[in-house]
Amino acid sequence: HVYKGEWRATRSLLGSQVSYISPFLSDREEWSPKRLRANEGRAFVGSYVLGKGFVISHEEAQRLLGDDPRNTEVVFPYINGEDLTSDPDQRPSRWVINFWDWSEEEARKYSLPYRIVEERVKPDRQRLKKNGEYKLRKPLPQRWWQYADKRPALYHAIGRGGAFKKHPKSWSFDREIDRVMCVTLSSKYALPQLVDNSSVFDQKVVVINLDSFRYLALLSSSIHNSWVFHNGSTLGVSRNYTPSNCFETFPFPIFGDFCGELDELGRVLEERRAGIMRAKSLGLTDLYNIFHSRDASNSAVNCLRELHVEIDRCVARCYGFDDLDLRHGFYSVPYLPEREKVRFTICESARIEVLRRLSELNRQQYEEEAALGLHVGGSRGSPSRSPRTRRTNSADTIQPRLDFESGPAASKYGETPSAAIFNFLKANDGWYAKADILTATGITDRQWVMAISELVTAGQVKRQGERRGARYRAIVDDKGV
Repeated sequence: HVYKGEWRATRSLLGSQVSYISPFLSDREEWSPKRLRANEGRAFVGSYVLGKGFVISHEEAQRLLGDDPRNTEVVFPYINGEDLTSDPDQRPSRWVINFWDWSEEEARKYSLPYRIVEERVKPDRQRLKKNGEYKLRKPLPQRWWQYADKRPALYHAIGRGGAFKKHPKSWSFDREIDRVMCVTLSSKYALPQLVDNSSVFDQKVVVINLDSFRYLALLSSSIHNSWVFHNGSTLGVSRNYTPSNCFETFPFPIFGDFCGELDELGRVLEERRAGIMRAKSLGLTDLYNIFHSRDASNSAVNCLRELHVEIDRCVARCYGFDDLDLRHGFYSVPYLPEREKVRFTICESARIEVLRRLSELNRQQYEEEAALGLHVGGSRGSPSRSPRTRRTNSADTIQPRLDFESGPAASKYGETPSAAIFNFLKANDGWYAKADILTATGITDRQWVMAISELVTAGQVKRQGERRGARYRAIVDDKGV
């Protein structure tokens, strides 16, 4: 139901009466997730070819490769979203000609591929309107032998930037990653897969330059899936895995002692589902249709479900979410159409709490990055390009863990962070900045985020201003309570 105006009736959440319901379906005010600089430069949408003439069949590709060995430099497998979700081996169904960012003179050296593109692409690219102007914007008609969007950042990030003539100033000729993580841009389940890094990737594929099994496990977990389904846009029953909303905002955990366990779980996940798909000739979507069906109960599918439960529990431990009761089972989830609601996943209360905690972790890391000047001048939470510092290579070495179970605050004002903050503000009338409160109470920056959020939501502390300009004071009644 939708109501316009001030709601004066009761509010109910998960069977309990509450005073407030957030967009995360919790009873607390929530942070709107922002893109994190730590995740920048890792996830990319594939190449926008714009020209059917670039795409060739397997047979034609083999003829070109057999005609001249140099054609391996411009003829590649071409993988799209349907290949990822429908083929048991995620094999590219077609091939494509790619002249990168080269000049026409350079492209012409590959005579047969150039001739194909000239005959099949150039006429469409240079089609005219009635007034004699090109139908397509510049430089598409003038550079008809190149893709509409070549995605140089993508291929440089995965170690294949050497094919381009122009390179970013900061780029060095690093090793090529053997495999990359791929997610179909719009799919029913938004699950990642590791694929060979030898193809041209279609615009319907999101490529992530992470190649370890621990990331396969993490991004396949219900924890990440909950984040994706909450922050991504919808298209029918499908979810759009847009890098800016789903990946760049996602706060990675510190893997710590769980690296080995998560690597092993990711390895087993890849082997187990690949074995089922090949044996049954199933694509990834068909496999997970069975996975989420109450009626499917064979040993292979049950083993896959048990593996996903293990992955979710391990990922939860990485985040320090050990206290959460995930309670896996078949649930009718609220974020899908009626006929597609049932999923084998974590329970709804756990999903809401996971979203709340991830949101707080996003807030903490964003504020830490902002304090370093990494978001100065950005808009709507987007990372700005300047100033910036050198980024660490491994995501798991730069992501802090939010301390949800904060220990005693070593302070004369109270035994917990929340009590210390409130008692300090109650004892000192007026507005105080975060830095002043931290100095006075001795609590840590990690303890601050959760504690102040709870106090503001509970109506014990009032906040004035935003971000670094925020000031706080206690709210007390006439009796000083």
